[in-house]
Amino acid sequence: MASTSAQQVAPKPIAKPATARDERNRFVAFAFAGADVLVETDEAGRIIFAAGATESVFGVSADKLAGTHLFKHIPDADREKIKVGLSRLKPGRRLASLPVHVDRGGSAEPVRISGCRLPDMPGRIFLALRHGWGRPLAVERRNETRDIETGLLDKESFSDAVQARLTEAKESGEDCNLTFVDISEISKVRNEIDDKTESEIYAEVSEVLKSHSTDGDMAGRIEGDKFGLVHDRTLNVPDLNKMVEDTLHRVAPVTKAIQIAASTIELDDSGMTEEETAQAVVYTLNKFSETRDGTFSLDSLSQGGQEMMKETVVWMKRIKQTIAKDNFELVYQPIVSLGDGSVHHYEALTRLPEDNGGSPFKFITMAEQLGNIGEFDFAVFKRVARIIRTGEPGPDASIAVNLSGRSLSTPGFVETLIAFLKTDLRIRKQIVFEITESSKIDDLQTVNKMVQAIRDMKIAVCLDDFGVGCPSSYKLGQTRS
Repeated sequence: MASTSAQQVAPKPIAKPATARDERNRFVAFAFAGADVLVETDEAGRIIFAAGATESVFGVSADKLAGTHLFKHIPDADREKIKVGLSRLKPGRRLASLPVHVDRGGSAEPVRISGCRLPDMPGRIFLALRHGWGRPLAVERRNETRDIETGLLDKESFSDAVQARLTEAKESGEDCNLTFVDISEISKVRNEIDDKTESEIYAEVSEVLKSHSTDGDMAGRIEGDKFGLVHDRTLNVPDLNKMVEDTLHRVAPVTKAIQIAASTIELDDSGMTEEETAQAVVYTLNKFSETRDGTFSLDSLSQGGQEMMKETVVWMKRIKQTIAKDNFELVYQPIVSLGDGSVHHYEALTRLPEDNGGSPFKFITMAEQLGNIGEFDFAVFKRVARIIRTGEPGPDASIAVNLSGRSLSTPGFVETLIAFLKTDLRIRKQIVFEITESSKIDDLQTVNKMVQAIRDMKIAVCLDDFGVGCPSSYKLGQTRS
């Protein structure tokens, strides 16, 4: 009987139960994986315990740090920001990464502070400090500009910061909201407020908004007395509203009858892509900034944020579907000579089924504000190009296509247009472009350069309804290469 040799298998080691010391060391290791210094304070802010690279961050040893007050090591400019953050820190919740400075022997060192309270350890605050501010402030916002009067981000920089924050929040899984704050009613008593008091109002209101915003600096002045801030969802907006009102009443008692309006938008639950959300935020900021006294009641502003975002989503879907399905018609309006009545050229005018043959002005302006106008203008151009290729208009008929100034400002639009024009001499001979005045042209030099590139191909470029709309068209008419 043949014998079989059994394969020897080494026994698996049996894991030993973790001791209390092992568990402690494990959690300490986890803590230091995301921080340079750990600090425990009491309710008053006195440091009870400190560990880690305290000399690198604070300039003193952990032993010397214990017993001192936390705010002793924080520059005056950042103390209010930390006070507000800690005041909002409830048991079981966390203080998100807050960018502040630590006084390290006379040198202000940038750090990020995170923190939490434990339900079973009342009166204790646990903080983790990490050296440096990192990517969010150092990269995305290096080209920011600020409102001179308030020190807040101006409208354009705030818009950029909101979009950068949305990207970051999506990557980290954080939830954040955008809140608009309107103190326009101050205009009712502005004549009773001197310049010094008015400056103090803006300074203190701005500080309130900044200190309650994400990172302590995600607040902006959108237009006049209208502001915005990005914040986490734990912020109690009615409390913020009252804090702004109390600030106004304290600094300028004549404002006691004034009401503050706030409207909050949840930024990450609208079912849109990142690009669509960013475009919707830009549109919403524009709508909020463009409203004037009397056009929004306090009730409609308080309730209007979500509605504005919903309207944006509807318009965005409609615009994208119209472009994707080529769902528009063109009518051709003859442009005649006043001298002899002869037709000089035909202007291709867009008509949309939803507008029942009426003007598409609202559609065009929405496409401009949402950043889709270049796609739509190119779709109209391609439709006209197809008609010219059929020979239907006749060899001598010129057809004018409207181009938005926003399209000419869009990177790559003119390059794509020129590449298409180079493919067919007949189109170049019969096409005319008219720049519309439906939107403000911000970068006249760039647009003028694009216009000259088209004219270099012997194609006429005109100004549509010259002098009727935005004054930038008049300036463009005076600009030449």
